[in-house]
Amino acid sequence: MNKTILLLIPVCGILAACEATGPLTCVPYSGPERECSAGQDPNVPHVTINYNSMIVAPPCVRARPGTEMVVNLVPKAKNEAGAARIFPKNAAHTWLNGTNDSNKDEIRIPVPDDLPEDDYWYGFEFNDKCVDPRVHIEL
Repeated sequence: MNKTILLLIPVCGILAACEATGPLTCVPYSGPERECSAGQDPNVPHVTINYNSMIVAPPCVRARPGTEMVVNLVPKAKNEAGAARIFPKNAAHTWLNGTNDSNKDEIRIPVPDDLPEDDYWYGFEFNDKCVDPRVHIEL
């Protein structure tokens, strides 16, 4: 086999891996109202994302430090483990990373105990589609 081809195979693999883990530029969320739901309990932050329509409910989830944000993925019948991921829109917010590797129907994200009250934007990616909801941390 040609030496050039043999050299290019690992280089292409490395470039593909870097592209798969890098942040995407998400299309701005265009679903229902972005305001954080006053009726949603910040001690039990749950989000549902329909990966067909890319609708996020609620588009802004309220959470308290020390809780765990649970992202339910629907429709359940079509989920594949590892096909969906959440990533921080601000690279400094590394806690906002997760995938549905261990449970194909959800992503669990622990909320650190020491987060200040603020809005934290994250991207949700599935099959090259991306949307950008947020988490509002309140003390």
